[in-house]
Amino acid sequence: MVILHEASFRLNIGVIKMTGRVALWPVLLPAAIGLAGLILVLWHVRWGGWLLSAYSLFWAGALTAGLPAIWNAKTSFCTRTICITTPWLGRLLLFALASCFFLLASWAYLTARLCPRNAR
Repeated sequence: MVILHEASFRLNIGVIKMTGRVALWPVLLPAAIGLAGLILVLWHVRWGGWLLSAYSLFWAGALTAGLPAIWNAKTSFCTRTICITTPWLGRLLLFALASCFFLLASWAYLTARLCPRNAR
């Protein structure tokens, strides 16, 4: 919602660095693909696994690409609400998030491959 109200909003997620309302596209488009994939997986549709896998790989790649910037950080990382004062905490957090997306992508891929051919 902040992006809609502030035209000068800066989105910095991994390698995604944008300013303004154009920053909605790299967030909303993958979110729509991921939501469609989740719904289709729940309905046992093979394409759902592929869509969910693509969504997860997108975010895993975006977060992994941000690891070098955090890895070389010497100071704390602060947002409006919290500050991570030790670089190791930020590194572990980003690595954990990227790992979760990689695991979800592999699960969704296997779900799509193992889905019976006569499934919807």
